[in-house]
Amino acid sequence: MNNKYDEKQQMDRGKGFQYGFIAAIAVDALIYLAEDAMGIKISGFASFLIQVWTPLTVCMLTFIIKDAMNGIREQTGRILAVSYGACGFFMLCLAAAHIISGKEALLSNGVITEEVGHLYIAVCMIAASITYWVRQRLNQKKYDEE
Repeated sequence: MNNKYDEKQQMDRGKGFQYGFIAAIAVDALIYLAEDAMGIKISGFASFLIQVWTPLTVCMLTFIIKDAMNGIREQTGRILAVSYGACGFFMLCLAAAHIISGKEALLSNGVITEEVGHLYIAVCMIAASITYWVRQRLNQKKYDEE
């Protein structure tokens, strides 16, 4: 079998998927409680974005923290981290520009708008990118000390 992840990475990736699944269940329950029990109104698209991106981000952050993101002798992570962070930063700037210009709002008629979902995605992408770079620097520092 020609796997690009060692045994520890495969186990850690499995844990990441488990944590992502738990996060998916938790965020679904929280959104249900917020909307039905507390009466908070959330636009359907914002709810969808939050429900999709929370488990993805939890999964990705687990992979990064446990060094299971990149396979053995794989170097594509840096390019992906920069691209991911750049996309997140672009989305953050675009959402901020829409809010500042008055084109969009975070709340409209008491409903949390899709712009909140866009901001949430941007923050998730930037957090994953920053976490990746911090982890890479810590690994490099550890490698240099050896």
